[in-house]
Amino acid sequence: MKGVWVAMWVVCLGTSSAVAQEIKGYVKELGAVTVNNRLGNPSFVNILHNRIESRWEMTSAIRLQADLRTRLISTSDGHDFRSNVDRFHVSWEDGPWEAHAGRQRINWGKTMVWNPNDLFNAYAFLDFDYEERPGTDAVVAQYGWGYASSVEAGVSRDVVAAMYRGNIGTYDIQLLTGYYKEEIVIGGGWAGYVGTSGFKGEMSYFSGQKSLSAVGGADHMLANGVFLNGELLYNGGYGKSVAQEGSFASAPSPENLFMAPSAYMMGAGSAVHPLFSVNIAVLGAFTRDLTILMPQATYSISENLDLLVLGQILRSYEMNSVFVRVKWSF
Repeated sequence: MKGVWVAMWVVCLGTSSAVAQEIKGYVKELGAVTVNNRLGNPSFVNILHNRIESRWEMTSAIRLQADLRTRLISTSDGHDFRSNVDRFHVSWEDGPWEAHAGRQRINWGKTMVWNPNDLFNAYAFLDFDYEERPGTDAVVAQYGWGYASSVEAGVSRDVVAAMYRGNIGTYDIQLLTGYYKEEIVIGGGWAGYVGTSGFKGEMSYFSGQKSLSAVGGADHMLANGVFLNGELLYNGGYGKSVAQEGSFASAPSPENLFMAPSAYMMGAGSAVHPLFSVNIAVLGAFTRDLTILMPQATYSISENLDLLVLGQILRSYEMNSVFVRVKWSF
């Protein structure tokens, strides 16, 4: 499949007067130490990460996006060099119509931590260092009309699905159906407000497992600037397929979103200063001993240089990590 996209890129660039409209990216240095609950048995990892993002204008209606992700990962066991093109697609837009072919992110989720509507490319909430989130090789077409109203259909190797988006009153809604890995799936989601608090959610039913995955979430901004949010998960596919044991940073599947049949997330954050913000989140299960504490602090050193300090404390798994990251954007 990768060869198809490379060939497509060469043909597009070779047969058009393509101009690089935008080239940007960043370099990140991430160091981490992990210890057990007695602060012993330390392990270390260091990741040097470079990303290059480019947009090429072929015509007024056609453009190409190509993004390259390269990482040098160093641990006590050795070094690992990884480089991959995680965005590589041609887009066509003409009025209410648009289509995208190639490696792309198809974002059908409404909630933050768990996304049963995200059939094409689910992501792991704990994988904080991959802000762009994974993509997938697919073809997607969309027709839009009015305010926040559209029909979208996509095809990838494992998924054929369509979604309707619209609004009812102050709520944006979506309805979807299709095939996910040979299962029929139907689902939907919403996002709106109850008073001054945000309220959103999504759910999907999978015919093969006869399971329902559902998430509801809320958020609220206090008068003092503290932002509160939370989510509840019903994971009906748990135990009906391979669980994500020991893979906290690996992308789950939409029919089995967590390593427990139900879970919660509670979070709070505040901009202490225009250049300094703090956040904390707690993620856990209701039916097993699993709690993950995630404190975080971010400081803007300069316009294009940021410092992040983040913890992931999993005492029941004796995996307590502290990450320090410096990011330079260009």
